[in-house]
Amino acid sequence: MDTSHPRLSGKTAIVAGGTRGVSLGIARELAISGAAVFLTGRSATEGQDSPGGVTAVRCDHRDDAAVDAVFARVLVTCRLSSNQSSLENDAGGTG
Repeated sequence: MDTSHPRLSGKTAIVAGGTRGVSLGIARELAISGAAVFLTGRSATEGQDSPGGVTAVRCDHRDDAAVDAVFARVLVTCRLSSNQSSLENDAGGTG
């Protein structure tokens, strides 16, 4: 992939359930392409940024209030930078 001209500069992405596997790879590639990335999951370490500008946010996607809080945080980021966002959802769970 050519990363010399980040295609997603100024964009914000949420990768739900992205703490490992394919979703973690997607989060990293989005960041490499210039996006501000929020990676969410139950095992995400809050406040610990991953390499490449990926911000980890702890969230149990089975909890509606926790999901609402994540989106509120991301929407503030989008409004402050006047950018658009995208969502990659790979969160799973039961209950």
